[in-house]
Amino acid sequence: MMFSPLAALAVFVACASAITITSPGASQSWTNNGEQTITWTAVQTDPQNFAITLTNTNTTLIPTVDNNQVLKALVDTSTGTTTVSPPASGWPSPGGSYRVNFCNSTEDLSTIYAQSDPFNIVAAAVQSDSSTATSQTLASTPTTPATTPTGSATVTDAGDASGSGSSSAPASTGSSAAPPALGIHTGFVSVLVVLGAFLA
Repeated sequence: MMFSPLAALAVFVACASAITITSPGASQSWTNNGEQTITWTAVQTDPQNFAITLTNTNTTLIPTVDNNQVLKALVDTSTGTTTVSPPASGWPSPGGSYRVNFCNSTEDLSTIYAQSDPFNIVAAAVQSDSSTATSQTLASTPTTPATTPTGSATVTDAGDASGSGSSSAPASTGSSAAPPALGIHTGFVSVLVVLGAFLA
């Protein structure tokens, strides 16, 4: 009869662990949307890995056979932190008295190395329709770049100016400008010829 208590004490000592879950806890809630973070401290004598489960004394919130929702298996103890994704059915309903357990393995959930303090799961914040509509409007409004006119007013005719950028004055050619200069030169030569004949 004396053996049973001693054997039970030996099992308890073998399962004792220095792992301490630091988050979540009474002041660190989870939301019911997206990944959640778990942190802990440990020593070298602690098990190398463990499984993480979510539990609640209210069995209606976690309706599993053993009231344990497995979140992650084979977590490396030395990392001190990990993230867990929502179960396939999603996070349980918002409420209190949730706890995270570090168990021996997914096949042995009864051996618990550490348990968190009770914490809440709260509803994630939902963006209001007005702010969503404003964001969508700003995102869909096209931006019209400023244009700089490249045309300039040009004179197309004597006394007639046009402000259109597409119209332009006919380009002057060398032949049209040459006749006045040629006439002056010819007259000067004629004067020289007459003066030469007179002097001769």
